[in-house]
Amino acid sequence: MSSRSETALFPRLAAIKGLIPGILSILLLTGCMFNRETDEDDGWHSLFEEPHRHYQNIGAKYQPDATKMDWFRHGLKLAFGLYPGREHLPPDMALPIKQANHQFKEALTATNRITWFGHASFLINIGNRRILTDPTFARYIGHFPILTKRLNPVAPNWRQLDRLDAVLITHADYDHLDLTSLRMLRQIYPRLQLILPAGTTMMLEDFPKTAIREMNWYDNETVGSISVTFVPAIHGVRRPPHELDSALWGGYLLQSGGRKLYLSGDIGPGTVYRDIASRFAPIDTAVVPIGGYEPQSFNRAFHVPPDGAVDIARQLGAKRVIASHWGTFPLSEDTGKEQKQAFLTASTKAAPRKHVMKVGESRPLWRD
Repeated sequence: MSSRSETALFPRLAAIKGLIPGILSILLLTGCMFNRETDEDDGWHSLFEEPHRHYQNIGAKYQPDATKMDWFRHGLKLAFGLYPGREHLPPDMALPIKQANHQFKEALTATNRITWFGHASFLINIGNRRILTDPTFARYIGHFPILTKRLNPVAPNWRQLDRLDAVLITHADYDHLDLTSLRMLRQIYPRLQLILPAGTTMMLEDFPKTAIREMNWYDNETVGSISVTFVPAIHGVRRPPHELDSALWGGYLLQSGGRKLYLSGDIGPGTVYRDIASRFAPIDTAVVPIGGYEPQSFNRAFHVPPDGAVDIARQLGAKRVIASHWGTFPLSEDTGKEQKQAFLTASTKAAPRKHVMKVGESRPLWRD
């Protein structure tokens, strides 16, 4: 081998060698090498073995059929930033920070306002209470080495809040349960109430002296005068290294002053939403996810496309629907531009009025 060939080859080998620990970690986290808890004598599982699930969906249209190798490829794309990024966002994705902060300051002195921080993080100013959903304020989410960076800064400045009454967590996936964000919030607002799906507290890692309420489907809690009901969703929980579906998942139905707000969480297709409708319809405002659905061959059991999300809002008799879970973290093949366009052009019978908020925007919660 010539000296020139050796010079070119050795840095490449060194680079590949440097990736090996990360790739092995991804194999471990996505379950492709072995399951941490097993009944087999040798402690190893086959590549495609289906692990035990603690919780189950009700009325799901599809059963999860992605293999561990599919999850490994997904983990690689997350870890190496291979999903569509910032260059694929709409040009008007976010408000300028000064404008966002000004709107937020005004919203905090008003009633019945909603503010979007990006992804599934909303501040609900309702019934003289301030409720935050699925806060993800850190620059990265995930578990090393699978870390995903935000595509746009957090806006507005959430530290403008002089009081925070409750935090709602829909499920324990890393893009919804971010421990870094919860620790920051608890440090500033030590009296906040934390409402979680059943089984989630074990994942919190040292949250002493925090008021925590775990909820099963259709359990009810009150925050001041606001009724908060945890409602079913078709999804699941994948939070390595914890076992698959070892905590529950769902959405929330908030009622105040005769009005109803539906926060869906992540949703796959199925019939369970008819049951929610039978109990709570009609809904004034629904907040539903419009991203994370491509490719459908991988995501169809967990994430409806935008037209499916609009249809679920329609089933609940929603007057208006607000888009969430899009344009913030690169988690799938669908781009921010595609997510927004598909949502705005979604056509279903008797569809509710559709609204796309900009990151940092505050607006009225109800529209008559």
